[in-house]
Amino acid sequence: MLRSGLMYKNIFIGSSIIDMYVKCGALAKARDVFEKLPVRDTVSWNALIAGYAHNKHGEEALSSYIAMQYEGLQPDPVTIACSLKACASIGTCEKGETIHAEAVKFDFIEKHVIVANALIDMYVKCGALVKGQKVFDDLPTRSVVAWTALITGYCQHEQYQEALACFERMRQEGISPNPVTFASALKACASIKAVEKGQEIHCEIVTKGLLKNDVVLGNALLTMYVRAGTLKQAQEVFDQLKVRNDASWTGLIGGFCQQGNSDDAIVYFEQMRKEGFPPSSLTFVCILKACGSIRAVEKGREVHVEVARKGLLGACTALGNALVDMYGKCGVIDNAQEVFDKLPLHDVVSWTALIAGYCEQGQGEKAVSHFRRMKQKGFSPDAVTYSFILKAYGTMGETNKRQLYFDFLSTMYGVIPSLQHLADLVALFACQGQFNKMLILLKRIPSSDCILALINACKKWGNADLGRLAFENALEKNAGLAASEVLIGQILESHAAQKWFAF
Repeated sequence: MLRSGLMYKNIFIGSSIIDMYVKCGALAKARDVFEKLPVRDTVSWNALIAGYAHNKHGEEALSSYIAMQYEGLQPDPVTIACSLKACASIGTCEKGETIHAEAVKFDFIEKHVIVANALIDMYVKCGALVKGQKVFDDLPTRSVVAWTALITGYCQHEQYQEALACFERMRQEGISPNPVTFASALKACASIKAVEKGQEIHCEIVTKGLLKNDVVLGNALLTMYVRAGTLKQAQEVFDQLKVRNDASWTGLIGGFCQQGNSDDAIVYFEQMRKEGFPPSSLTFVCILKACGSIRAVEKGREVHVEVARKGLLGACTALGNALVDMYGKCGVIDNAQEVFDKLPLHDVVSWTALIAGYCEQGQGEKAVSHFRRMKQKGFSPDAVTYSFILKAYGTMGETNKRQLYFDFLSTMYGVIPSLQHLADLVALFACQGQFNKMLILLKRIPSSDCILALINACKKWGNADLGRLAFENALEKNAGLAASEVLIGQILESHAAQKWFAF
């Protein structure tokens, strides 16, 4: 065909060859054939524009759309739909609105479902949900693709309640969801932990026989159960999947890690490799977390060797951070430092993992030293970093500095002191019997756990006055009352202070 020059003489054949090249991802060859066509029609332009749009070359697709019109050709519904897809891929709502106006001019929206669907998809992907909803509402009839585009858009912008409400309206109107619709609805359920709704959708999926060979839908269902913390059901879904990919394995392994089932995570990790699935960077991050939580340092070293052999450390900061964290939790702080020093990039998580490692090993001075280096290099500590720094100062006995850091958390760095920060201070003051500071802190405590910690400290030090005050605080908040009564009773029994109470 090349030798005869037939593809350049016959526009139909030429357009077909362009389409073949773009579907194979050979855009340069497609463009070369296109440029050599003596005459180009709408079909040949559409083949080129569709190729650019499908392969995420949005700018080239839109340039071709404009060039086509300069040559005097009018866009058809396919041209409009492909150009809108290009707008969605690069997030240009302004150009999308221009194409929307042209679609209205040619009366394409109501007559051609592919244009309506592409418009909704473009607006929601560009963050203009209100405009996408308006296009949807104005349609005389709505296809499953239109409904799915809207539901997916709400999920992408974390409006999960709206996504599920839209999903229910769709079913009420008699439109049967497709696998993509179900996957988006399950994502919404997972994000707001709507387990009952997720189980209802699960039953419908099974009834329709959609789960058998759809790995994306299976993974969405698995993720929903994992996020809800119902690992037994997640495991059942996993076992029923006839087709699995690395995301399926990683989803279940990550779920075990989140629930503290590190041994099971390691078992499934080994099974994953036996079945020939190469772990992804995310899989390695999960398994390193599992190793750290049970101090399985030898397994962690084995994973480290594999990660290094595959050259993954330079490309994934999260993986390097997981290694630092694993070694720190396993008490091998020298290895944690070595990995940290070799990382090409650091972030606040890297620094915090290293600081935590030193802190957990009782090396408060080194933890504080790295904290200072972290700030010198321009990294802003977060609440987790400060939690470990408070502990570090506690191990160093620097109570005044510890109080100082607590006081400026919410001013200098915009970090709101958490219950954990409060608990750290309570623990320090309780250990040292610093009741004046505990009294000041009591006024700032919203947590029943902290109140109980104070009362327990009073029992230890025999301070009935502060115990009474803490108990009254517990009464006001109705927090942990039963436990408070037991501790107060023990204080009273020890110090014969029954006259203060009329219980």
